[in-house]
Amino acid sequence: MSDENSVMRDPTLFRIIKAPHYRQGEKYKAWPSYDFVAPIMDSLEGVTHAMRTKEYELRNPLYFAILKSLDLRAPRLIEFSRLAIKGAPISKRLIAPLISQGKVQGWDDPRLPTLLALKRRGILPEAVREFVLSFGLSKVESEPGWDSLLSCNRKILDERSMRRFFVKNPVKIEVHGAPQKEAVLKNHPGKQEMGERRIATSGSFFVGASDLESIPIGETFRLKDLYNLTLVEREDGNMKFNFEGQEGLAAKKIQWVPVESAVSCKVMVPKDLLDEDGNFVQDSMVIEIGVCEQSCLELTDGACVQFERFGYARLDKKEENGLVFIFSC
Repeated sequence: MSDENSVMRDPTLFRIIKAPHYRQGEKYKAWPSYDFVAPIMDSLEGVTHAMRTKEYELRNPLYFAILKSLDLRAPRLIEFSRLAIKGAPISKRLIAPLISQGKVQGWDDPRLPTLLALKRRGILPEAVREFVLSFGLSKVESEPGWDSLLSCNRKILDERSMRRFFVKNPVKIEVHGAPQKEAVLKNHPGKQEMGERRIATSGSFFVGASDLESIPIGETFRLKDLYNLTLVEREDGNMKFNFEGQEGLAAKKIQWVPVESAVSCKVMVPKDLLDEDGNFVQDSMVIEIGVCEQSCLELTDGACVQFERFGYARLDKKEENGLVFIFSC
């Protein structure tokens, strides 16, 4: 009782539990605590290096005292700090209430840092490994944001993801004088072996509302990998565009989707689930509504693509009224 370390003062080694055990029934009444079990099991099972989070550091003397009293081999203990992600609950103690209260969909909700959620969001195992190893085995507390993990994931996805067009908040436009043309687009700009796709066009397109807002009257811009056009008139929300030729490269390029073959889709964009004070953020899931190109219908559930000028997204499911993607990075 006089030990300077409070852990060593009359430590709890067993608990008396009279409730029936789900496997042992009422056979046992005294059950060993973690402090008693851990060192014995580590020693008997041949563990050479036992790694634990640093909150157990004060319990190390008890760990070794139990082994010494039983004349058992002592493994080497290594402590490290818990890895936390800013804006995301890590422990089950914090996640479980969010699920039971209906604030998140389940353990695979893409706003969570669980393995199920990371997989559903399109975070690759290689990216998780690179992210974790970048911090090393240290006692220094760290709380990186999602950006660090997403950056690791982006580098890997960039090499293996096909490119596709997605238009957020689509606006329909007609291009006067535009020829019927079959656009030939590369599936990956740096990998010929990933092939190409063909898209039939006739002059009717969906383009992003934000892209149109940034184009002044008289400016020539390019529908990416297709042809140039000029905004010649804007009045009462109506716009007129003229075809300006297929050659040359206008400075501004925007993605597009033909009206005739557009596929409705939405992209779920996860944001930080918790604010700086640990409170739940109500608008932590943003739903972007838009259209994507027809070839996206050929994707299998779980496939990741790069929506050009938007980001990488994983196909979550196919619904009757369109496709549902989750923004990855």
